[in-house]
Amino acid sequence: MRDATAGQAAITLPPGRSGSMASFLLNNATYNVKDFGARGDGVADDFAAIMLADAAAAAAGGDVYFPVGTYKHTQNLVVGRRWYGVPIKSVLRPTNAVTKCVDLISDTVHQTNGMLDGMYLEGVDTTGKVGIFAGTALTNLTSVRNCQVWRFGGAGARGIEITQLVTGTFENVYVCQCYVGLHTNGGNTPTDTAFINCQFREATTKGVWLETGYGMRFTKCLFESNQEEGVYMKNVGGTLIDTAFRDCWYENNWLSLAAGAARHAAYHFFCDGANGPGGTIGYSQENGIFTGTANGARALHLTNCIAFRDINARLDNEAGQVLVDGNSYGVVELNGQSSFLTVVTQTTPGNTVSLTSAIVDGVQGAWASWVPVVTAGGAMTVSALVITKARYHRVGKTVDVQLNIGFTLGGTASGLILVTLPPGLRSLDANQYGGAWLTDGAYTDGYVRADGTNPNSGLMIARKDSANFGLGAGKAVSLAYTFELF
Repeated sequence: MRDATAGQAAITLPPGRSGSMASFLLNNATYNVKDFGARGDGVADDFAAIMLADAAAAAAGGDVYFPVGTYKHTQNLVVGRRWYGVPIKSVLRPTNAVTKCVDLISDTVHQTNGMLDGMYLEGVDTTGKVGIFAGTALTNLTSVRNCQVWRFGGAGARGIEITQLVTGTFENVYVCQCYVGLHTNGGNTPTDTAFINCQFREATTKGVWLETGYGMRFTKCLFESNQEEGVYMKNVGGTLIDTAFRDCWYENNWLSLAAGAARHAAYHFFCDGANGPGGTIGYSQENGIFTGTANGARALHLTNCIAFRDINARLDNEAGQVLVDGNSYGVVELNGQSSFLTVVTQTTPGNTVSLTSAIVDGVQGAWASWVPVVTAGGAMTVSALVITKARYHRVGKTVDVQLNIGFTLGGTASGLILVTLPPGLRSLDANQYGGAWLTDGAYTDGYVRADGTNPNSGLMIARKDSANFGLGAGKAVSLAYTFELF
């Protein structure tokens, strides 16, 4: 500004401020990139001017300001200060030569950290690149607020990539039309990083892909219309509170199926601990909302997930389910407003999934077949076994069994036929009886009950008159039996 000697009014301190003008300017230093030659017209290369403004701000301990405009740059912008602009109207536009639109670092010389506020990052001219990158050096602390990251959509591109970050805050950040919206991949970082009121939308693949880090928190975030998972959490821990998943997987897969292409992974949220030494540890979600899942998709898929906790979830989908497999255990407590019929599918047989009572009554497995081992009591033998039907269905703590077998009996006549069930489906309630149709000559009236002593899930079949079975060919058993899991 000009002084009074140039015909202008003298510079004065703002109302209520005291001290010298020099001290005020030093403590409130803001460096406008246009004062250093930036044009902001979307045509000229503003890289050099922007970095000159950043260097001046660094020397004085000030901030870098971007007025309304589109700032094209042909090299990576390294941010060690606070850069701020006018939301939506202050645009950074990298060219194809740029690998990282902005690179947030910790400036150890000036003891500052790179921060963004009110900036619009537009990757329309960039393919396979990164919008916001944290990790060139060990980035201790950063914040990104009121920003939009748009169209970093080429193969392998990232809207936000974090490889080294100790503590960070991403608040009111909108990430849209990127190949991956957010990707963490670098050692154990990020550690203490929060994503608050952020949106990850219309990613070509994953809205959020967490490969490394722990202690991450997503609060009031939206994951919408991403073409694969909304969130893919792989061997990492984190907390999600008041999050919403909408139409992830849905749109792209219906289009690809119509075109005859293979569909993508069918999950809103995939928590995968399959490749880690101890699985995914510490995943917790509260008040999650899942809507708009396509037929055959899942709201949640938890595989090899250790100690998960999903509380008060609302799942309003056509066929959405919680799919639990691998060596997983934890808690899922729905809020009672879920509108679908099948709550949880357990695909791994046996006791690899140990769920608390809060969820076990909602577990429903599809009908599954198995190959039973059929033996007899005493010295009676079973041979020439023909299995026409052997299948089971689990609903909560209840298991339905359907069995239709034929065989030949030899040896010494006995009163028992013994049939094994799949491991993990067991009942010790020997007083629970069901009917069985027998083909033992002219005699057809039999019963079935749980073994009562065999931890490997055995059923016992006998004649109701307590007589021994007759020996010879042409014997058969047909039954439908329901028992409670032990």
